[in-house]
Amino acid sequence: MVELMFNLSFYCIGSCLMTRMRIRTPMLTGVLKCRIVVLYPNRQVWIWLWNTMASKLRQLQSKASQATQFFSKHANVYYKQMLEENKEYIVDPPTVETCNRLSKQLFYTRLASIPGRYEALWKELEQVKQAWKNRKDMKVEELGVAALFGLECFAWFCAGEIVGRGFTVTGYKV
Repeated sequence: MVELMFNLSFYCIGSCLMTRMRIRTPMLTGVLKCRIVVLYPNRQVWIWLWNTMASKLRQLQSKASQATQFFSKHANVYYKQMLEENKEYIVDPPTVETCNRLSKQLFYTRLASIPGRYEALWKELEQVKQAWKNRKDMKVEELGVAALFGLECFAWFCAGEIVGRGFTVTGYKV
């Protein structure tokens, strides 16, 4: 059983009041049953909601059916084409044991590359220090690129903060 929650704003027929309603819709094999909670219930509103939700459900089922048919027809062809294009990367035999061995190889190879990455980090930091010391000799282009890079770093920081807060801009949920 899938349960959908809809938030709708509508203008009540017969009353000059804007209300909020919550509709809980369980979909049971194509049968639409609505449990509607409205502050000022109105029969015409219920009928309108019932018909609207039923038509939207039919549209959704139609789209899902079309997507399923498309996927069932084209997925196998796409899968075979992708394997053929990338067959040089496939290790024989493609078994679970091979995957586990390759996973361990990747982990330890990355672990072994840490000293080289550490050295590269310090070299880049030395270049940044040199650029900071010679900042008076920098061209306007180089300063612009540095400013854009700093702005991009700040933007990614802000994006990470927003994602960390649960996609809210206003603040953390406490």
